Amino acid sequence: LKRLALAGVCRLDSRSNDLLQLVDLIIGAISYDLKLTTKAIKGNDKNKLDLLKYLKQNLGTSGFMNGFRNRNFNVFVDKDMKLRLPIETNEKGPSS
Repeated sequence: LKRLALAGVCRLDSRSNDLLQLVDLIIGAISYDLKLTTKAIKGNDKNKLDLLKYLKQNLGTSGFMNGFRNRNFNVFVDKDMKLRLPIETNEKGPSS
């Protein structure tokens, strides 16, 4: 093969793996930024906002909506994501 391929899968309890917990936090922060950018959420969680601000400052980016790449970090955002995500949310919540 001339490309990366999945060789195997193993199940891990994330509480027993610090690196997996760190990756989970980073993915969560990036997801939070995408939801804020598309106004899918209001962004009232101070801790999440603080982590997101810290991540953006240290990576030197203003946001992840258009993806991000440097020599150690790569965020790919699907080009059609804007079509699938809500741009504005109903403040009253979903109708039943």
